Amino acid sequence: MLILILFCASSIAWTHSAHAQDIGGSQFGILYGFSVPDSDNSNPHRMYGAKGIAFISPSMTIGGYYFLTGSEQGSGGGEQFDYSLHGLEAALQIPGSAGTTFVGFRAGIAKVSTDTFGTPVIFSPYHYGFASGYNYNVATWFTVGFEGSFLYAEKSSTTKASVPYELESFSVLTFLLSLQFRL
Repeated sequence: MLILILFCASSIAWTHSAHAQDIGGSQFGILYGFSVPDSDNSNPHRMYGAKGIAFISPSMTIGGYYFLTGSEQGSGGGEQFDYSLHGLEAALQIPGSAGTTFVGFRAGIAKVSTDTFGTPVIFSPYHYGFASGYNYNVATWFTVGFEGSFLYAEKSSTTKASVPYELESFSVLTFLLSLQFRL
């Protein structure tokens, strides 16, 4: 929690500095689309969430994201496999004539809620990977875009009622549409 508070405070400071240097300020966006985990007995999920970025130079941004999946049943035995992804993003912004392309690195923690042999269990694996997308400038304060990412979630373990449970590593592909507002 302390890290998140420090990150937010530094983002505000960098954003103020960015406005003073006229390099872009910050953006906040809402996203919706689909994600596809490669875990056993899982199906594609609806995904939605939010992200925010602040320019630290004319072409570099840092920010954070928080994505949730809808409740989906697994394909094998109907097991639940729902997850959220939240973390930090550092990206290179490449301006074009009508919009901006970005390529970035994401890292954070996932929360995976699943049923293991009929017992609901929650895991918290670390994840990391790459994201890329394009934002079309509709107005000076508003963009419409899309993004895709590949994230790898590490193996995780937990205990519940003194019984150990393990979650194998998995990867997630996301395909999201975005509406972003410049602040």
